[in-house]
Amino acid sequence: MKSFQIILLMLVSVQITHAQLNSFEKEYFSSAVFQKNHSDNDYYKWHKAPVYIMSVMAFDLGFLLISGMADSPMRLSNFKEAFTKPPVFDDDPFWVNYISHPLMGSESYLRGRESGYGWFGSFLFSTAMSLTWEYLIESWTERPSINDMLVTSTVGSLIGEARHQAKMRMKMKHHWFVDPLHTLVINIFPPKREVMLSFSLRF
Repeated sequence: MKSFQIILLMLVSVQITHAQLNSFEKEYFSSAVFQKNHSDNDYYKWHKAPVYIMSVMAFDLGFLLISGMADSPMRLSNFKEAFTKPPVFDDDPFWVNYISHPLMGSESYLRGRESGYGWFGSFLFSTAMSLTWEYLIESWTERPSINDMLVTSTVGSLIGEARHQAKMRMKMKHHWFVDPLHTLVINIFPPKREVMLSFSLRF
C-alpha cells in the first residue's frame, strides 16, 4: 500500500511541477530557442529555480511521511523546537547525509546557475534552500541537522558546478546524464516541442 502511495505522490508531484513550469510558456518564443545571445529579461527567469526546488521539497516531505522514514509525525512542537533548541548532529544512514543531501544541494545550485544567479549566487541559493528545508519543512518532523546544513550546499555546489559545466558542453539529447530529474519533469508530460527545448536550454 505504501509503495502505491509513493508512486501516486511522485506522479502528482511531477504533474504539479510540470504545470508550474508550463504556466510560463507565454514568456518563451520558438524563434529564440536556439539563439545564444538573449537579453537578460528574456533569458534569465529568477523565479524558476525556487518554484522547481520547492516542488521537489514538497515531494521529499511527502515521501518521508508516507515511507515512514521521518523521525516522527508532523507536529507543531517539533517545528517550535527548531527555533528554540540548537540543531543536532543526526545519525541518518551515510547515503542520506553524505550522498542524497549533496545531490539535492547540487540540484539547487544547478537550477540557480541556469537561472542566471552566477556561481556565488547559486551557492547562496543552494544554502538558502538547505536552510529552508531544515528549518521550515523537515523541522515539522525532526530537529534541524547541523551536518546536513554543512554538507548540502558546500559539497552540493561543487557537484552542481561540475554538472553545469558538463551540461553546457553536451548535446541536448545527452542532458539526462547529468540532469536526470529535470529531464524527467519536462518529458513525462511534455509541453509543445519548442517550449520543451526552450526549458532544456534555459532551465
